[in-house]
Formats: sequence, structure tokens, C-alpha cells
Amino acid sequence: MKVDFEEKNQKQLIENYRRRIRINQDFNTASGCIHRVADKKGELEAAYNLVHESFVKRGYSNAQASGIRVSIWNAVPGCTTVISTNNSKVLGTATLYPDSDLGLPMDRVFVDELQPYRQGGERIIEIGSLASIIPNQMLVFQLYKFLLLYSEEYMEADAIVISVHPKRTMFYKAVFDFKQFGPVKNYPAVNNKPAVPLMIRLRDLHTSVYDEDASSSMSRPFYKNIYHAECRYLQFPEKSNTYGSWNADLFYYFLYERTKLFQKLDENMLLNLQNYYENRETFTKDLSASFSNQQIDNPAPTPGNPLK
Repeated sequence: MKVDFEEKNQKQLIENYRRRIRINQDFNTASGCIHRVADKKGELEAAYNLVHESFVKRGYSNAQASGIRVSIWNAVPGCTTVISTNNSKVLGTATLYPDSDLGLPMDRVFVDELQPYRQGGERIIEIGSLASIIPNQMLVFQLYKFLLLYSEEYMEADAIVISVHPKRTMFYKAVFDFKQFGPVKNYPAVNNKPAVPLMIRLRDLHTSVYDEDASSSMSRPFYKNIYHAECRYLQFPEKSNTYGSWNADLFYYFLYERTKLFQKLDENMLLNLQNYYENRETFTKDLSASFSNQQIDNPAPTPGNPLK
């Protein structure tokens, strides 16, 4: 297979970057954080505060009186906030946004670029609200491992997207084999800073990693560390009980009490969301009372499904 100079140079840059950050070391035994889904008010507050502080520090956002950064997309059924904790202190967080009638946060800038994949029937999950004060890179890799596995296994993603500052593109391309699928654009939600849209199509990821002729792919040792090695510091929930991070109480707290985000939703969408959370709470309590010691199969719509 003929490889042109630009492609060959890109591969060499990626390999050099991987060596520099020791990408092929086993990170699964590193200790210092537990990575899991957040579903309690206090830990969600801490996560959203960490995002707020990080974004303000980097100039992506102006300081808010609430001290937290949360959006209407957090209310979408199945939206999941992941945290990395050490002795109950939140050191890292990211939120997984499923596609829905609200679209994805990235649609504010990259809707045209996302549409072909939707029209092709792909289920898209966006990684957003990413912030970290984790001191050890190996623990950061554990957090990303959780995000990839959760997106694929729990949210049934076909593709994962993220928008990043141009300075961060090499990290995502070299480490996770993200591909750029659109031009750099200014992103109003981060104070009009430039953003690059990146995507992993998971089917391609699983095939290209063993393809010697692939222009680039996730390194095989890193792929093995993600998909074939155990990590006891990742705490996944019971798959049958996966709803996302918010319940009805948290929905009303963050949308009505902690912020005024409900004012940004049209009446029909707000009603749909309210019905989902209220019905989910009632349905869950009824099931718990009737089948207290039994496995619950599919007690709620699969996370990632569009709102109906």
C-alpha cells in the first residue's frame, strides 16, 4: 500500500507522541482513584463545580453565581455523569450525553457534520463537561477506559464524539484514535474558543487496530489495556438498573432550584422530561416492591434512545 508523505509524517508524529506519554504501559493497576457513575446530589454538585472552576480557569466560561456548570442536556434520560474520586473527593469528571430530541451539545456548532451519521442510523454519544485535577496520567487513562466501555456496553454507542481545543487534538488522535470529521469552528458555549470535532466509530476501531495497512489506529497494547484487561478501580452499575445520573429529585433540584434551566426548554419538551422522571420513579418503586430480590430486566427505556 502506497503511503504519501503527509500520511507517513502523521503516523510518525503519533508514534513519537505515544512514546513520550508512555502510552503502552499497563495503567490498570495504578491506584488512587475509583471511577464510577455519580448519582447523588453532593457528588454531582462537586462534579459540576469542578467543571465550572476548570472552564473559568481556562477561559472557556465566565464565573457563574451558582458555581456549577450544568446544561439542559444533563436532563436527557440516560445522560450519565462519571466521576473519579479519592476518599470521596471528586478529582475528575466527564458527562456522557446520549442523542435525543434535544440533539447533542455539539449540535450548536457541528449539526451539519453530525447529520450524515444520524441519517445512517448510528447511535452517537458525546463526551463533554470534562475536567480533571487527577495528578497521575495512568489514572486519567482509567477514567477514559470507563467512558469508552460505558458508552459502548451500557449506552450501546456506535460512535463517540467530542469537541476539543486544537491544541488537544494530538492527544485524542494518538491515544484513542479519534478522527476529525469537520473543520475547526469557534464555539460560543466556551467563550467562542476554537473547537475541533472528533469521532470514534467503534466498529472501525475494533477492526483497524489489527489492520497493518490502517493509516492510524489505537496502539494494540493500549487497546488490550482498554478492552481485555481487568481494572478493579472501575465500578460499573448493574446494567439492568442503568438510568443515567439523575432521578426525579435531582431533575427538579438542578433544573428549578439550583439553576433556572427549565426556562430554556419549550413547554412540550419540559413536559416530556417531567413525565419521564415522574413515571420512572413510580415504576421503579413499584418494581422494587414486587420483585425485591429478583433481577429486573429493562425497567426503563435504554439510555440513549430519543425522547418520545
